[in-house]
Amino acid sequence: MIVRFGLHADGLDPSPPTTTLGEIRLGPRGLLETLETDLGLPPVLDHPAAQVARYRSCLADANDFARFYHASFEVDPIGVSRELMRWRAQWYEGGWDGRSHGDQPRLADMTAVEAFARERATPCVGQRLAAVAGALETRRTQIERLVLLDDPADLPLAWRRVVDAIGFAVHAGVRPAPSAVPNSDLARLQATLSESNATQPLEGDGSVLVLHAESRDVSARALAEYVGRSGLDGRVLIAERDGIVFDRALERSGLPRCGFQHRSRFRPVSQVPALALALLWQPVDPRVLLQFLLHPVAPLPWRVRRPLAAAVAERPGIGGPDWQAAMTRIEQTEAERGEASRTPAEEIRYWLAAPRFAQDTGAPIDAIAARTKRCALWLERRRAVVGPLDERLYTAAISQCMALADALDRLSADGHARVPKPELDRLIDEAATAQPDASAFAQAGHLGATTHPATVVDPVDEVLWWDLAPQPSEPALPWSSSELAALASAGVNLPPPAERLRRRRQDWLRPLLNCRRRLVLVVHRSERGRHPLLGEIEHRCPGFRELDLDGTLLRDGVDALPQLGVHTPALPVRPPRPPQRWWSLPPHVALPARPVESYTSLSKLYDYPHEWVLRYLANLRPGRAANIHDRGLLYGNLAHRLFERFFDVHPGRSQWGGLSETDLRDWLDSNLARLFESEGAVLLQRGRGGDRQYVANRIEQALAGLLRHLHGAAIERVRSEVPQEARHPAFELRGTIDLLLTDADERRVVV
Repeated sequence: MIVRFGLHADGLDPSPPTTTLGEIRLGPRGLLETLETDLGLPPVLDHPAAQVARYRSCLADANDFARFYHASFEVDPIGVSRELMRWRAQWYEGGWDGRSHGDQPRLADMTAVEAFARERATPCVGQRLAAVAGALETRRTQIERLVLLDDPADLPLAWRRVVDAIGFAVHAGVRPAPSAVPNSDLARLQATLSESNATQPLEGDGSVLVLHAESRDVSARALAEYVGRSGLDGRVLIAERDGIVFDRALERSGLPRCGFQHRSRFRPVSQVPALALALLWQPVDPRVLLQFLLHPVAPLPWRVRRPLAAAVAERPGIGGPDWQAAMTRIEQTEAERGEASRTPAEEIRYWLAAPRFAQDTGAPIDAIAARTKRCALWLERRRAVVGPLDERLYTAAISQCMALADALDRLSADGHARVPKPELDRLIDEAATAQPDASAFAQAGHLGATTHPATVVDPVDEVLWWDLAPQPSEPALPWSSSELAALASAGVNLPPPAERLRRRRQDWLRPLLNCRRRLVLVVHRSERGRHPLLGEIEHRCPGFRELDLDGTLLRDGVDALPQLGVHTPALPVRPPRPPQRWWSLPPHVALPARPVESYTSLSKLYDYPHEWVLRYLANLRPGRAANIHDRGLLYGNLAHRLFERFFDVHPGRSQWGGLSETDLRDWLDSNLARLFESEGAVLLQRGRGGDRQYVANRIEQALAGLLRHLHGAAIERVRSEVPQEARHPAFELRGTIDLLLTDADERRVVV
């Protein structure tokens, strides 16, 4: 078997398709797994979150007050574990043997941790490569020839030992000589950038073209139209980020997609465990609760969640009258369903009314683990009935739950009984891995494309480098010069920032030097700064051809983009439709009579008939997720509900007439706390203490003022929320009187 191996070859392959037998292109992950399989070495199957949990346990066992990581570990054990795991992986990949060399305290501490990690932590890539190199001394693989797609000197030391043991040849395109058409701008650019400090102005012949645009969508569509007109063969597209935008442009132009992926940790299925666990905390966050109820994927069916979502949006909390009424309707509806399709009341209570715990003291690990495993069980059942595109997402979500459960089990084994909310959130973040879009895949006959310029190792006629964006600066190494010297004396090869910058420049130059006819660079003005390669070209080779896409498209009389030949026919101007006072519905659309109307609905009918039709007959409403009540509307609802409760308990002057200010304040304090939990839980969230106190003060002032007015008006009885009905020839009018007052002469007053 012939293997083409590159450090960035795990992604898209820009090489033109060939008919071969026994040849494969692999990146670091693919080659390492292939070698482990060939040599009979055990694979590493641990989830990344489980790896962090294992190493955290090692750090905890080695921890004492003298360790350099002690203070940070006490504050953020997960973040420290992940960072020190990265150190360990870099050292092993650079040739570390896990032992201390020299007298550097931090190296000695890492060696002390390694005494535990060597047996218990998940092997990192460097350790796995060392095992492969050792096995290659006595065993054989099916690899007959290894072709490197990168400079051997750029490989980490652990990789160099493996490829040296196998034997390799370097692909010719790794160190390409200038290959452009002689006497072209592209040839001059290649010759200039291949030398150290040379400069040479260009003539602007179009072989080097820089496109400027404001929008990625505009530039992607223009390039897609250009590719569709010119053909897909002999071209390579480089899109280091957001390549899926270009794929959509290709699709709109009738061309096959390249297969760019947009990975995200926020796929609907992968959010279910986080939302389910977020409901364990007290006070409940009504926005999280509403997200759980409106989520497209959830352990409870939509028929159960929908009425509860309406109740939460109207009265943000759990346990209020609207919530209880919705629960009663749900229980009655579920009782009428067949046994096989019924959702038990216990299931509803488990997900929505389970015991809750304070965020600072934390929740018991057993309760969190049980909820996580139950979530995984539900995902398993769902995976059995979904389509093949969604099956992978469900598998990843199940793996996420199992990794979180494993991390919780390790915490329990280390003696922890509870987990505070911030730490659980970090554990969930560690367990959540970015997942691809299952519906985005490469289509047959697509344009050659890649996400990394170093993978362009074959000669190509034209390179389209889309979204040439500023690059992050190379970070400094986190170790002192004395620590680096100690590591170097132990044979650990860690390239300094200057060397890493040199390698990155060589990666950027590779597609440019492998280009034979034309280089097109697309730059977006929305970016701050510029790509280092573009800066070097502007400084050393000025005079290249440039094109402003937005300005050209908006210019009158332009029917094609210069240099690209993309036709831009003018579209006829269509003015917006004027406002229409009268709406005419089709004859077959009947407006059914509503047997009952209210003051609110009649106000809409008389003042805004269009809105009345859309609201009550078409049943169109604002989305619940963006419509949770807060601020003035919420404050008014809370005051209204509290007044209703007060006069239900104190209907007559004999009950409220003798209340002192202290009695009134005590009653308010007791009832406001319950009211906030059931109908105003947004005010219980962190950062809302000032709003909560403001509402309490205003309600107290309003109730005290109302009682003074009732005294002055000699009111004897007060009834709240009194239903009222009236007949109309066409319908029945129903409403509710907020307050119905009766004075000493039995006269009634409506408020």
